[in-house]
Amino acid sequence: MTTAIHDSSIVKRIEGDFAFVKIVDNGLCEHCGIRIICSPHSKYERGILARNPFKAKVGQNVVITDSQNLLTKLSVMLYGLPLLGFVLGVFTTYLLDVSLPYVADEVLLFFSGTIGLFLCSIISRKWLKRISVVAHTLFQISKVHSED
Repeated sequence: MTTAIHDSSIVKRIEGDFAFVKIVDNGLCEHCGIRIICSPHSKYERGILARNPFKAKVGQNVVITDSQNLLTKLSVMLYGLPLLGFVLGVFTTYLLDVSLPYVADEVLLFFSGTIGLFLCSIISRKWLKRISVVAHTLFQISKVHSED
């Protein structure tokens, strides 16, 4: 199952079997979960290098799809991993029966959960940066709107 990423994207250049597709920023990019890949600070400046099975040409309007459920994977990395870190931090402190004098147990559990959250957030961020380098292999052009 593929998910349409963006309906109004324009092919800017062809690079072998791939096409650099410019994402038209219509104000929705701010809330998009995949903006880490096509954001201006990425290697490809506000666009995606996608597989081009339809041999789209420069200037054509195309639809880009996620061929490997990248949005689901990104959601797990962005939200699931830090949540897991928080839960592991709390349960590890609880199971080890750690306590500090003059500190309530609940505060200590929250603090250890926050440390776990922070550590897993760092891991998640590094993982996402690594994926953003090779993410262009996870997208493809699924439809060509115009024959410009």
